[in-house]
Amino acid sequence: GRYLSKAALYYLWLVPLIRAILPLSFEKNLINLFFHRYLVPSSIALVPQVYGGEGREVVIGANVIVNAAPDNTLFSGITIIWLLIASALLIKKIVTYQAYVKYIRSGCRPVDDPQVLNILGDTMTQMNFFRPIEICTNPVVSSPLLLGGGKPIIVLPSVPSDNEKLAYVFNHELVHYKRRDTLYIWVV
Repeated sequence: GRYLSKAALYYLWLVPLIRAILPLSFEKNLINLFFHRYLVPSSIALVPQVYGGEGREVVIGANVIVNAAPDNTLFSGITIIWLLIASALLIKKIVTYQAYVKYIRSGCRPVDDPQVLNILGDTMTQMNFFRPIEICTNPVVSSPLLLGGGKPIIVLPSVPSDNEKLAYVFNHELVHYKRRDTLYIWVV
């Protein structure tokens, strides 16, 4: 907390989350550097053997070193299964989110009260936020929320009568937009 901001710490968690999700590993990593002596060798020496058939014989002697080929069939099969399941879950998440946004937007009523719009404008000016943003109310939502990344919309359950509280709500939602929290949540 003394050296990094809370926002930086918040986003640093993406690194272990992504690493935990991906079924891949790098050959050169920190753990392999510490335990390289104990790893299985990547090549093997063969004892002399005669192979052949149909009049052709091949002798592989003890002085020949053949690289041991790792068995990747299991790994590639697991990777393909993981990718299929991850893709299906991502598609399900996108479809569910789109249906949710459509449901929320269908019941929205735009806020056109000049006092509320002035409070939003003042809050945006204080935060150096100059992107157009929509405000609406929908009694279905239980608390204020921000929808969309490209065309943001703030959805309120109802317009609070307290102007200071409304300014805090707008400030909170605009901070979410500026920090790209929607994108962060999608990545997680």
